[in-house]
Amino acid sequence: MMILLTAVSLSISPNSVPFASDTGALQTDSSSHGNHDDDDDDINVPMVLCIDSKSLYDCLVKLGITQEKRLMVDLMCLRQSYERREITEIIWIKGPTNPADAMTKEKPCPALRRIIDSNKIEVDVDGWVERMD
Repeated sequence: MMILLTAVSLSISPNSVPFASDTGALQTDSSSHGNHDDDDDDINVPMVLCIDSKSLYDCLVKLGITQEKRLMVDLMCLRQSYERREITEIIWIKGPTNPADAMTKEKPCPALRRIIDSNKIEVDVDGWVERMD
């Protein structure tokens, strides 16, 4: 079960190391500019969730459940992030095109090699969620 985040929400401050933002927006430090209105400094960074596990994708999309309590907590957190629009898209991709496999599998990962060679992420999409606005 692999989850590849192709873009993440970051919080960046000149005095700190980047870390994940709770708000889903890019945070900038406005204190050096004399501006203390935080709303003007938020930059939305889209987060796309690419999943190569059909069972995990089905659980997320069809509001399924699982017997594993740890996995159920993870699913609930992902659903909540999607409902809050912190995750902009959920995509089911073909396993061989998942570059995250390079971190968990012993065999060579051609998807990672393609990223290194082209500086682009290319995945074969099997399905996606249509968001109803």
